[in-house]
Amino acid sequence: PPALVGGHRLTLGFRIVNIGMARMLKDFETGLVLKTKSEISALQGFLSWLEEVKGDSDGIILVSHEQMQGRCVLVPLLLQALERYQLTPRFSNLVKGFCNSVNVINEFGNKDEITSLSLRSLCKTVLCNTDLPTKTALERCQRVYEIVSRVTGAADGSSNGDNKDSQAEDNMLKVVPISSSLEA
Repeated sequence: PPALVGGHRLTLGFRIVNIGMARMLKDFETGLVLKTKSEISALQGFLSWLEEVKGDSDGIILVSHEQMQGRCVLVPLLLQALERYQLTPRFSNLVKGFCNSVNVINEFGNKDEITSLSLRSLCKTVLCNTDLPTKTALERCQRVYEIVSRVTGAADGSSNGDNKDSQAEDNMLKVVPISSSLEA
């Protein structure tokens, strides 16, 4: 696995510690050691969660927020891990593609207001709130979801009633070509 170095330590709030023969992650703030799972166990848990979330829909588009356009590492790492444990067919039945939120924001966002694509800056310019938490992975996911919803018109306040739903659906249909499918 990639080393947890430099900026990632600060961003994620963890550091690697040696306890006896084992290496573990320790939270900077709380001092607690993170309980980890094996890769296969984590992947199976992720796939089970995706099955719950998918429900009766046609599929899921996973959204990431990677500012550096040429540096897409998350999707290939995930796909390699799935292939390693022969989980790709199960994953492909659930997930129809991937999308970088930066591409959606560039396409639909207000270019006069959005000057930076950092998550903190987007919280300020798109969500009009500088106090939103972005420390944990869950909080960052929530912020990305809120930002993408707002710029595509799916969030409240963009228009009224059925027109709002129709506009949001039209915008989300425009997002699909921006995303990359699993077949690509």
